[in-house]
Amino acid sequence: MTAENAFSPRMNREIFNTGLPVEAISLYLLCCGLLDAGVSPTTEMLRSKWNASEGAFTSSLNALLEKRILRRSPADNSGEVELRPTDRHSWRLL
Repeated sequence: MTAENAFSPRMNREIFNTGLPVEAISLYLLCCGLLDAGVSPTTEMLRSKWNASEGAFTSSLNALLEKRILRRSPADNSGEVELRPTDRHSWRLL
């Protein structure tokens, strides 16, 4: 983690104004929380923490990716894919 990332908040409060379902917002918050804790938010890690249905996970993830609120990013040295929050200006809410 770089010094820049260590102190910059990952969660954008605008997530609450998107009109997304509660499950999608929860997945976004889970991803941000894992990053803040220094844990790589891979799909498998997120699934292991997720307590709603698999269908809710899949639809929430798809909505966040489609609206560019989260993006897929290669994880360091593991070959896995992480999910990362994007800058608010990248979001497609319409």
